[in-house]
Amino acid sequence: MKFITEELGEYITYLKYSDLPDEVVLQAKRILLDTLGCIIGAYETRLGHTFIESIKGIHGEKKATMVGDPEKHLWIFAAMANSYLADLLDFEQTLTGHESSVVIPAALAAGEACGKNGEDVITAIVAGYEVQTRVGLAISPSRSRFKEVSSPSVEICSSFGAGSAAGKLFGFSSGLMNRTLNAAGTLSPILTMYKFLERPASLLKGKYWWCAYAGCFAVHLVQNGLHGPRDILGGDHGYWICCGSDQCDFGAFTRELGTSFMIMGDSFKPYPSCRWTHPALDAVQILVLQHDLNEKTIRQIRVKSSSVIKDFRLDDPIPESIVDAEFSLPYAIAMIVKRVSPGLDWYPGGNVSLKNGVRELCEKVKIETDPDLDMRYFEEKTERANPAYVEIETVDGTVFSHAVTCPRGDPTNPLSDSELEEKFTGLCRKRFSEQKIQDLIDSIWNVENTDNISRLMDKVRSAYNSTG
Repeated sequence: MKFITEELGEYITYLKYSDLPDEVVLQAKRILLDTLGCIIGAYETRLGHTFIESIKGIHGEKKATMVGDPEKHLWIFAAMANSYLADLLDFEQTLTGHESSVVIPAALAAGEACGKNGEDVITAIVAGYEVQTRVGLAISPSRSRFKEVSSPSVEICSSFGAGSAAGKLFGFSSGLMNRTLNAAGTLSPILTMYKFLERPASLLKGKYWWCAYAGCFAVHLVQNGLHGPRDILGGDHGYWICCGSDQCDFGAFTRELGTSFMIMGDSFKPYPSCRWTHPALDAVQILVLQHDLNEKTIRQIRVKSSSVIKDFRLDDPIPESIVDAEFSLPYAIAMIVKRVSPGLDWYPGGNVSLKNGVRELCEKVKIETDPDLDMRYFEEKTERANPAYVEIETVDGTVFSHAVTCPRGDPTNPLSDSELEEKFTGLCRKRFSEQKIQDLIDSIWNVENTDNISRLMDKVRSAYNSTG
């Protein structure tokens, strides 16, 4: 009987571009467009610039693009840096976690370092998604355990996605891929999600960037003859329990492997905030636009949702940093009411701003846990996303209400390609001309036709030359 990592390793090695249905290829390009936009936009924040500057001095062979610098850098650190930027605005896609913030940077860096073509990179993206998502689903904890330690599926298993994508592009055999997956799991960071909930939040944010490094470094170690355990995912002492979970669906690792594609379940974000806030934000936006409401006409905004809002401190009314604000439902609601365009404008100068009535709007937001919504989301699992019911009371006593169970961007309520292009344009506008933005968009939509992914990344890097 084969180990789980052997089965996954064989899948990664033998997956071909020709195996991918057209809708899977399109989804991979949509994710590439959206994630690259998040990376480019995040560099414009003070925090993003600081992080890039802190690791630019690390050099080595096998060079790749680190967004924010005209020079190429060691591919492993380029992947790590771009992964940090990809997650910094909390504007990238979600599935079991933020797969794209790790898989896309790893695939771009490894593809650039190895001189791979567009088809190769797309195939690696799909492979990375397939493995990371399956690991995340398999090791998801019970509800009671989730309340104790959060979920390892959210971020720390992302090292498997990075290792899968990078190993694929380095042309690893199934045996080397098996070693890479075991090494990637060994190098995964520990689970500290609930410490992140303390306010002010850590400016290191999540661990996606470190998982990108871990997965890519696993590839490097295997290239040099090193490896981890033989079967890190299997058994009573497998990866699942090492990560703090209390259960493992071993069948989920390989169920329908090769016949369905996990990447199709990805959700795209219309707002730069935690996905759990989005149903409430959709409801607020609908009410504000339908009834022409504003900060002067609103007395109070009442939100009912599941316990995840309070458990994860998403009710923080006075965020101190951009990271705090991304996890503050009151702040995001204030941005919606003030009709600030979602994106970098939510965080002027790369920081949080409570001026011009924002603080007062935040204080008008009241949040409570609804037992019925909590049951539907966590126990019955009848909702795909954290459901929300919103009431807005005006100064004259009128109450408007709306409920949202499936937010915009979900596969069943998708953002269009044109909406993703508009989002990408907004994230790139501070650095690129309109013509260059359109050139990037066209290049991504046709990336499967490029003979070397470096051609795309050269266009990105050119924006950071001192000459422009």
